[in-house]
Amino acid sequence: MVGLPGSGKTTLAKRVIAKFPFLNYVSGDMLRDFLVKSIVYFHDAVCSHINQKFNSINRIVNAYRESLVAELLQAGESVLIDRTNFTTEKRKEFIDVAKNINASVVVAIIYAKADDDTFESRLLEREQKNVGTRWREAHQERSDNFEEPLASEADNFFTYTQDNEEEILDALKQLL
Repeated sequence: MVGLPGSGKTTLAKRVIAKFPFLNYVSGDMLRDFLVKSIVYFHDAVCSHINQKFNSINRIVNAYRESLVAELLQAGESVLIDRTNFTTEKRKEFIDVAKNINASVVVAIIYAKADDDTFESRLLEREQKNVGTRWREAHQERSDNFEEPLASEADNFFTYTQDNEEEILDALKQLL
């Protein structure tokens, strides 16, 4: 999965997992939430914007995710990674890990996109649920640094919008 926060990655990922329960779902959000709730040091971390504690959490999450994905791929498992994947370089790191473990592994990118009004609505909803977060403010900074994925980066490439979910699920059924 590739896309900015609020683009619909996690929503689609949950639907994909519901339809294809044999996939292993790897999400940094779950570990990030666990760290904030369970580790006293991180209780006051605000994950909507970049700060020292957010960076610390992300280092832990990234190490965990990379290790877990490698372990699953070495075991011959299929993996769905729910991650922003901001840059071509970051996406390539995961693709290279997968290809180094199994050269014949099929890599698909699902690029979640949303229009400005949808982002605004979703990020406002996040802010209302999590008082003190600044999702809308952080969105501009993140979108300035985001590199849109290209079809050439993976074996299969899909662009997801709210309007084509069934099409994506059908394409994945053919692929899986």
